Amino acid sequence: MLRIIGAVLILTAICDVFHTLFHPVKQGAVSDWIARHVWFAIRHLSTKSLTLAGPLAFITIVLYWVASVIVGFALIYLPSLPHSFAYVAGLRPDALASFLEALDVSISSLITLSSGVYPNTAGSGC
Repeated sequence: MLRIIGAVLILTAICDVFHTLFHPVKQGAVSDWIARHVWFAIRHLSTKSLTLAGPLAFITIVLYWVASVIVGFALIYLPSLPHSFAYVAGLRPDALASFLEALDVSISSLITLSSGVYPNTAGSGC
């Protein structure tokens, strides 16, 4: 179930990125929702700050995309921790079977840096 939720998060973000950036006729549903709510919040806080709504909406949308992909992959990795991964010497696998470790593996995999946790075999999958 966690893997399905993770896949839905990732696919939703990827579809939103595609529709927002690469398909000018169609708009990203999540991006539009975020931008609308950021604008609404700033408009109600101070009409003098409306010039900040666009940049703040942009930053919020990009953060949503990044967070969705990171958390999505963490949810995919979580059920496989620690038994489907090999750990470098000095790390205790039983202590690293948490959601925070799944986030660490997700971020490390996405930015191609390593935290000392590797899949056991190339074909094992998660």
